Parts: sequence; structure tokens; C-alpha cells
Amino acid sequence: MNVKNNIFIHMFFGLAFFISGLFINVIQFILYNTLAWIDIQRFRRINFYLNYSMWSQVVALGHWWADTELTIYYPDENSLKLSAPNHMLCLMNHTFEIDWVMSWLAVDHYQKLGNAKSFVKRSLRFIPIIGWSWIFGEFAFLERNLEKDSANIVKALKNFLQFEHPTSLLFFAEGTRFTEQKHENSIQFAKERGLPELKYHLLPRPRGFNLAVRTFKEEKKDVLVAQIQLRFPKNQPEPSFTTLLRGDKLKADMYVRIFPLSDIPTDSEKETTDCLYKIYQNQDELADYHEKNDCFPGVKTVVHRRKASLLNLMAWTGVTSILLPYILAKIVINSSWLVISIIAAIIVFGLFSFKMMIDSTKVNKSSSSYGMENKKKQQ
Repeated sequence: MNVKNNIFIHMFFGLAFFISGLFINVIQFILYNTLAWIDIQRFRRINFYLNYSMWSQVVALGHWWADTELTIYYPDENSLKLSAPNHMLCLMNHTFEIDWVMSWLAVDHYQKLGNAKSFVKRSLRFIPIIGWSWIFGEFAFLERNLEKDSANIVKALKNFLQFEHPTSLLFFAEGTRFTEQKHENSIQFAKERGLPELKYHLLPRPRGFNLAVRTFKEEKKDVLVAQIQLRFPKNQPEPSFTTLLRGDKLKADMYVRIFPLSDIPTDSEKETTDCLYKIYQNQDELADYHEKNDCFPGVKTVVHRRKASLLNLMAWTGVTSILLPYILAKIVINSSWLVISIIAAIIVFGLFSFKMMIDSTKVNKSSSSYGMENKKKQQ
């Protein structure tokens, strides 16, 4: 029997993540409502490591449990020099259930995981543990209505630039995860308006991107843009969180082109929009190249597993494996049925929380309003 397929081990990972996450959330809550009011930068420095301790468990699951192999391709040798400690706008495709996990592996490679940011749906803040960590991590929660979200977006963008440790803003310009139905809606929308018809992507939504670029330029900060294309070679298991949990090895390829924000024109909204469309046309070309060759062009770099994520995971699973049985034994022996029932309910809630996190990554859980929303929002 393959140990990695054992459901009880999966449940143990879930409990370890829940227990560690709950402990970290409590510390974050206390510091968020005390230290953050006195010294926000010191809070952010501490919270960087708290977030890392939680999120790197997912990185360790991918790297060390599932033995995931991530290869990054750069256009040339000079691109490697641009991966310096700057605030970075990471423009990503939103195609796979675990594109966020692969992005965390890449950001951890640059040692920026604790300050990885993103714009996420408001409903995701209610996902126990990880959603709560996003609140304390100062993520921006959106309602998918740009008129309502514009002020919140600008405020969040300016806030990201105030972090002393560089932030990596994971930006999914397509707005929602790729599905065949959404792709058909995207093609139809593009045909009606004479816009680029993309084969492997949804037509990006330009207004949020335009707002981000304009805001960053107005703040006059040294921000870099990373164009990121993620693909998985053929003939391997489905790239899903369940696949990682089962320990099935995945190979992922990521093309990264880094360039200064100043390269994006902002004299008019149309110029910025056209630039975004050209980037995604290039994304389509890269995806097509990978489809034919099972790799990307350019300089190849294999991301090495970091021991920090493994040691962190081992520490939390060690604490869980020692303390949880001891505490449960003490409760069963010395407590009433009411207390036992409450503890059992907490454990069930912990497992359910872990399942909620997994379910939130599934394609069939993503919004299906792409076509309708685009007809209202695209310019």
C-alpha cells in the first residue's frame, strides 16, 4: 500500500495545518489589534514570518511530499539579474487548480513568500485559517465590481508599496479561472469587438490592470513586472491539490519575463490596454510553444527545494503528533461528555476547514459569470 495515499495521513496533515494555523491566527489577531496600531512596520516584519510559517506548509507539501519539480525559464541571462529585491507585479495566467501553489513555490524561491499578496474575492476571507491570514496579511478583498472596488484597489496598491520587505503582487488579469465555457464566452466577446482571440487564455480585463499600473507610476516606486506563464508537461497526473496530497509527482514549467514598469505606456488608457493585450498574445504564443515542445524557450533554471519549508512542516507535524494524542487522552479520561463533544466538534471543524481550502481551488468552484460580467465591464 502506498503510504502517501493513506487518508488518515491526509487527515493528519489537515489537522496539523489547522492547529498551527489557528495558533498563528491568534497571534496575528493580537498583534494586529495592538502592535500594528503602534508600529505597523514592526508588525509587518513579524507577520512576514508568521505568514511564512503557515503558507510554507503548502510549499513543503508540494516540494517535499509530492516531490514537485518546478523549472523556471528566462528569456536570457540578464533576466536573472532583474529578480532582485523589488516590489513586483506578477502578471499570471489563471488556468489550473494549483497555479497559486506553483506561484508560492516560485515566490518562495525568491524568498518573498511571507509578503506574497493578491486581490481575492471577498467571500474567500471567510475560509478558516488561510482566509483569516489574508486579512491580517493586508490582502485586498474585492466584490468583482470595479466601480465599488476602485477605491479599495488604489488604497491596497499604495499600502503594498509601503512594506519594507518587497511584496510580490500576484495579479490574475483574466479575473477568473479558465474553463471551456468561459473561453467560448471570451472568444465571442473578442469577435464582437475586434479584439485578440486567445487560444489558451481568457481575454484579460484591462481596467484593474490599468489602475494598478497608473497607481504604481504615480507613487514613483521601483516596481518590476513579471510576465509569468505556467504550464504542465503532458503525460502526468492532473495538476490539482488532491494530486499533491496523494504525493503524486508533478513537473511544472514556468516562463518568467521581468521588465521595469516604465516599459508599460500610460499616456492613455488605450495604450495601456493594448499593451496588456499584446502581453497576453505573447502568453498565448508561449502556451502554444509549450504545447508543441513540452518546454519553454530560454535559459532554464530548476527551482531547488528549500530546507526551511521542510523544517517548518516537520516542526508543526511534530508538535501535532506529540501534543494532540496527549491532550485527547487527558480529555477523554478527565472530562465530561460535553467537553469531549466540543473537542470532537473542533477537530471535525479543522478537517472541514482543510477541505474547504482544497475545494476552493477546484475549477468547478470558480465563478461562471465571465461572459456576463465582461459584457458589462470590458472597454
